[in-house]
Amino acid sequence: MSQVSAMSDLKSIKKRRICTESKKEVSGADREVIIDLSKLGCFSTREIGEIVGVESSTVSKTVKRKRETGILKIEKDQDHLNWTAEDWKRVVFSDEVKFIRFGSNFRKFYWIRPGDPIVDDYIDSTMKYRGGGVIVWGCITSRGVGSLCQIKNTLNAEGYRVILARDLFGTLLQHDLEVNDIIFQHDGDSKHRATDTKNWLHYRNLKTFDWPPYSPDLNIIENIWYIIKQRLEKLYEREPAKDLNQL
Repeated sequence: MSQVSAMSDLKSIKKRRICTESKKEVSGADREVIIDLSKLGCFSTREIGEIVGVESSTVSKTVKRKRETGILKIEKDQDHLNWTAEDWKRVVFSDEVKFIRFGSNFRKFYWIRPGDPIVDDYIDSTMKYRGGGVIVWGCITSRGVGSLCQIKNTLNAEGYRVILARDLFGTLLQHDLEVNDIIFQHDGDSKHRATDTKNWLHYRNLKTFDWPPYSPDLNIIENIWYIIKQRLEKLYEREPAKDLNQL
């Protein structure tokens, strides 16, 4: 084999390898990098693709999808601008959350002058393995809080429907609400959007809130979770919960 032929084969193999590597699935981290680089405005689509390791067409699709998602979110938010207080009172908000035994569920910050030493008051002690936590599903209505259900195992669509049948409908009975009185809100989690779950809700005449993506700020139950986490942290500041049952 001649040297020219060998070099040609090597370039062909290298080209195929690059094309193969550039067709990989875009991970969540890669997607964020693509969006951040595109916002800078100093990189071309091809350059971003080379940095991340994907094709330029994938970069274009990712950026376009992000823009459409942002527009969709604004449009969906505006759909409810004319709602009255009575309309919002019909919404039953729901969500899942995790409460941990030790430490904080959110970041902590403090102010310090340049050159000042770090003192003990600025440091939070930690414990190895964090001690576990409790994942719960809950909901809230305009008439009061609803059921709080502990999720002990990985929750799938079937398990989620069990929670709805037991705890959501239990909440409606507790507050003397009819199915026709409410609009049920849950986010775009895969188990919430599963076909069987949608059919289950439709069969029971449960109207759902058309929820825009990336909008946890609209869900008032997030405020409830925040208050609970703060109170638990203050309660167990000196002595954490002895076990998950106590938590």
